[in-house]
Amino acid sequence: MKMIYYASEMRRKQIVNLSEAGVRNSEIARLVGVSRQRVHQILNGSKDWARQKVSRAIRDGWMQRGVACASCGSSNSVTHGHHPDYSKWDEVEWLCAPCHKQRHSSLSS
Repeated sequence: MKMIYYASEMRRKQIVNLSEAGVRNSEIARLVGVSRQRVHQILNGSKDWARQKVSRAIRDGWMQRGVACASCGSSNSVTHGHHPDYSKWDEVEWLCAPCHKQRHSSLSS
């Protein structure tokens, strides 16, 4: 059992390293021997999990989507949920599309 865990952790680290080196997901999948969808799941698991939890909370009435942008105050469009930390899924900052795009571009640079 430990060998299987060790192999999967080695594969996970290899996928992350290849992604950080700029290799495309489809090429990573071919090199590592897993599906492209599995590569995406490994690289974006926490992001997808947080997104899914917020969607279900809104659907079930536990959370409400923000009406106005938390950054510029605009209420002209649908707000997007922004997670500063994906492990804290319920801490969502509601931003309009331009502010959300700006927030991500400032995080990556």
